Amino acid sequence: MQMGRTKVFLRRSAFEALEHLRNKTLAAAATKIQSFARMAIAQMRYEISIYAAVVIQNFFRQVGAHRLFQAQ
Repeated sequence: MQMGRTKVFLRRSAFEALEHLRNKTLAAAATKIQSFARMAIAQMRYEISIYAAVVIQNFFRQVGAHRLFQAQ
């Protein structure tokens, strides 16, 4: 069996230290990605809420204007 040139043999303590740092970095990256995803979802929900509020306000203004016009 032929071994690759990049294959590195480490002592157990060095390997575990590197794995710990790798896992810590991966966890931080995953947290950052989740944070951005939650932010994007929150922004979309906020924009939908604002749009819904404008549509509702528009409807009630139309109803009010129609009633005002009918009362004249």
